[in-house]
Amino acid sequence: MTVSHTVSEIEEIYNKFILVKKLDFTSRSLKDSEMNWNYKGKGEICVRQDNNDIYFSEDIYIDENTLLKDRKMWRFEKDVIEFYHFRNKNYEKIFTFTVKDGEFILKQKYECAPDCYSGSLKVKKENICFRINIRGKRKNEEITYIYTRS
Repeated sequence: MTVSHTVSEIEEIYNKFILVKKLDFTSRSLKDSEMNWNYKGKGEICVRQDNNDIYFSEDIYIDENTLLKDRKMWRFEKDVIEFYHFRNKNYEKIFTFTVKDGEFILKQKYECAPDCYSGSLKVKKENICFRINIRGKRKNEEITYIYTRS
């Protein structure tokens, strides 16, 4: 991303994303969920930049010995941040967040029948908190990623 003399909000956030190295992972099954997906873990991230896109290759260790691998892409545009998840051998756009005065507003929920996904993003000085909520006939899940530099 090209940096001008006055750094925009999106550029500041982009610069925080490229420094990510670690993550804390939490998944919780909430009321009426049939999934029982309650885990905590820690992970390492390999970050790659390509123009306005930042790719996260994540190795997440849960229960101290189970490795989950995940891939995400974040696209940074003038006034939005788009979140993509790697599935079915391709990056699929899940969320678009508009950015205004440091706040992230989810443009719309993501439908993947029979489930509905919503998300939130908070960028702080010390970390980036990304949360996904999944609601469906059998699911009521909350997945949280806390990204840090170290």
